[in-house]
Amino acid sequence: MKIHQPELSSAAPRQSRGQSEAEVIVIGAGLAGLNATMLLEQAGLKVALVEAKDHVGGRMLTLDDLPGCPDAGGIHVGPGYARFHAIADRLGVERFVPASGEGGSLYRIGGATFTAGQWPGAAQNMLARKEKALLPDLLLFSFLVDLPSLDLPAQWMDPQFSALMSHCWTPWIARRKRPGNQLDRCEP
Repeated sequence: MKIHQPELSSAAPRQSRGQSEAEVIVIGAGLAGLNATMLLEQAGLKVALVEAKDHVGGRMLTLDDLPGCPDAGGIHVGPGYARFHAIADRLGVERFVPASGEGGSLYRIGGATFTAGQWPGAAQNMLARKEKALLPDLLLFSFLVDLPSLDLPAQWMDPQFSALMSHCWTPWIARRKRPGNQLDRCEP
């Protein structure tokens, strides 16, 4: 099998560059495809990496041709992604760690813009008193505690729990929306 993607060859893992025959073909040069290629090569296999787009990284993309070089995809990897950080360290990828409190979300509600710190006291915050401190993007999730849950992954396959599988997000919200209960402000 012959595979030719010269525009991607410099971004592909070293052994798969310019390769025309392979034991394994990885389709997609997003983060998962790049990682799979790296692991397969480490296992000694001849790997070809194929990508349809003109760049690698999948949804991770920096728009270098625009002023400020904005990111048009994933821009943040939290501290809980140990494997991702280990790969970045192994590959020598420089990371930017913002100072505590730097950045954060902005909310545009009712024609006004707020930071997370400004939201609880904002005039546009018409949530019930006990919910005023909840950020708009977390409000819906605060209602999820009412959803049934399963403790063990195997329970998802157990027929006795099949009724739980019929729960769908949109009808669940629609059935619980009541004027004044704040769930009416949530969009699934």
